[in-house]
Amino acid sequence: MRTQIFNGCQERVFRLALRITRNQEDAEDSQQEALLKAYRHMDQFQGRSQFTTWISRIAINEALMNLRKRRDAFHVPLEDVVEQAEEATVRRRLSSPPESPEAAYSRKELGETLSAAIDRLRPLYRSVFVMRTVEELSTTETASKLQISNSAVKTRLRRARNELRSILRDTAAAPRAFAGARISGATPLLA
Repeated sequence: MRTQIFNGCQERVFRLALRITRNQEDAEDSQQEALLKAYRHMDQFQGRSQFTTWISRIAINEALMNLRKRRDAFHVPLEDVVEQAEEATVRRRLSSPPESPEAAYSRKELGETLSAAIDRLRPLYRSVFVMRTVEELSTTETASKLQISNSAVKTRLRRARNELRSILRDTAAAPRAFAGARISGATPLLA
């Protein structure tokens, strides 16, 4: 019985860990640790929430612990980024009509820019942003999984959006600064 319950949660735990750690290996480690801890402490599950909420909280804690361990060496393997982009491209192609090459390139570039900007968010804000925006969890579900108040979720989401907006503005401003540069090699003209 326990095995069936845990088998049903493995994919969810992995996706949650991957969204927080942004690294395949760390997500796998977090998943393994979370499932092991949940299995060992199954007697502590009190049933005040859904089992998936309980195990998701354990997974989030493990993923955040993993981030703390490697705080100084934060990187995303190129293979993971390429693999995720290819999977997303295949899904989009199967579900939508053909688009022009220009539109496809613009969409791909926008997606890459947005993913890079999300990766630059602080982990505290990124976890809330991903749960609410990507996983499409409610404020209450997110608060429950992170063990924070609803107002804290709303505050962190607002701050994540503001920080994301600022990151995207900086990203958009960088090419314009180069566009204003003189051909002779002088520094860009910044008003």
